[in-house]
Amino acid sequence: MNSTSPVKTRTSILGNVVYLYGAQIVIYALPIVIIRFVSTMMGPSGWGMIALAQAVGQYVNMLIEYGFGLSAMREVARNRDNPAVLGGIVAGVTGAKVILTAVAVPAVFALQFFYTPLAHHESLLWAAFVWGAIQGFSFMWFFQGMETVKSMAVWEMSSRVVAAAGVLLFVRNTGDAPLVLLFQALAALIPVVAGYLMVRRHITIPAAWASHIIPSFRMGWSMFIYFGSVSLYTSANSLILGLYATPAQVGLYSGAERLVRAVQNLLSPLAKVFFARQSNLASKSHEEFVHMAQKLLVIMAGAGLCLTLGTMIGAPLWIKMLLGSGFSDSLPMMRVLSLLPFLIATGIGFGNQWLLPRGNDKLFNRVVLVAGALNILLAVLFVRRYSGMGMCIAVVLAESFIAVAFAVIAFRTGLFPKALERFGR
Repeated sequence: MNSTSPVKTRTSILGNVVYLYGAQIVIYALPIVIIRFVSTMMGPSGWGMIALAQAVGQYVNMLIEYGFGLSAMREVARNRDNPAVLGGIVAGVTGAKVILTAVAVPAVFALQFFYTPLAHHESLLWAAFVWGAIQGFSFMWFFQGMETVKSMAVWEMSSRVVAAAGVLLFVRNTGDAPLVLLFQALAALIPVVAGYLMVRRHITIPAAWASHIIPSFRMGWSMFIYFGSVSLYTSANSLILGLYATPAQVGLYSGAERLVRAVQNLLSPLAKVFFARQSNLASKSHEEFVHMAQKLLVIMAGAGLCLTLGTMIGAPLWIKMLLGSGFSDSLPMMRVLSLLPFLIATGIGFGNQWLLPRGNDKLFNRVVLVAGALNILLAVLFVRRYSGMGMCIAVVLAESFIAVAFAVIAFRTGLFPKALERFGR
């Protein structure tokens, strides 16, 4: 890694995409293998309990990660030629995450006593905490901002193999459910340690590192609000469903959702690589930035449409192969959720590749926060009557709102300037 290296060529961008996709495929393919193994062994009810615990772990991860995956990545992309600034960013982000971990502990204790579905599953709950906390310390944001992800991608892929092997070898019954999360925690720990050592090899942490913590909290606040809002229509869904439905119904919904989210997340490496590039272009060349944003919108929407069609058509096969015959009732839910890849890809094209690199964080967050509130309202209304299918309808409507709102804002703020001139402001 060289912080004074010139702007990366198209070849280097392609290399970053390839390595991130390799990591992404392994990160999501091996957990699907785990889902198949665990769901067959434990059935929808056992898998439903794990899904509830994982939702808690995802909230722990969201708190500790604090949106730095985008905010700190953006700052690294803007300052990649300034080692002193990079050292301050790393120090501040790491210190902030240590503080946030301490905040997460009493929150999980409260859940242990007040969230009924997990009240008597302490070991599963705390295994989820460990898993979520370790994930929150990932250094992938730094390497994505520098556009040098090769080494981290290799560590990510290797560690997931370790986790999958551990689950397949040691998980034998429902009493071993915490091990599923602990092996995934181990998989997250390996690249965290490797990433920290690689960062320290090239970046000097300033002696007054503590002085960078408060600025890091300020830097990440808007993206923390964003991810918190997103969680209202992602991680919160299983927890809300758990309040009104049986663990088996949670398992059926979660099975369908995990498969669709795995497909949807195939968009993530492309979005992250170009987010770093767009953040860099936004401060240098407006014309190039607009042109790239237009191209990325077409690419993302096209890829999302292909993934939606493939998921919708292949749903019966995916459920049979990856979840098992006990999850046949997940089929109608998966078909409704198969709309998500296209909706989310369109939202990424308009929002993440246009609004965020321009610094329109507040406007972006308002849309996502309204969508999160809309999802919770619709979920509470629909789940009581339609159970898991009601949750599917709620999340699709929330994502539709985001895509439409971002599209309107992007057109009004100049994504397509000629169209804006033609129709007027």
